[in-house]
Parts: sequence; structure tokens; C-alpha cells
Amino acid sequence: MTLSSALETCLQAYVGQWTMPGNLLKAQSRPSS
Repeated sequence: MTLSSALETCLQAYVGQWTMPGNLLKAQSRPSS
């Protein structure tokens, strides 16, 4: 694995970690408001 591919994997994991809870928060806040 090259350094760039390792960084890309980390970036995808980091983005996925924040976008998944973000979508859940949007889904939860939409019906209540």
C-alpha cells in the first residue's frame, strides 16, 4: 500500500464517520421540527 492510498483510505473512513451520524441527526431532527 502506498502512502497516498493509505491517506485516501483514512480520509474515506474519516468522512464516513462524520457523514453517517450527520445523516442520522438530520433524519431524527426532521420529524420533530
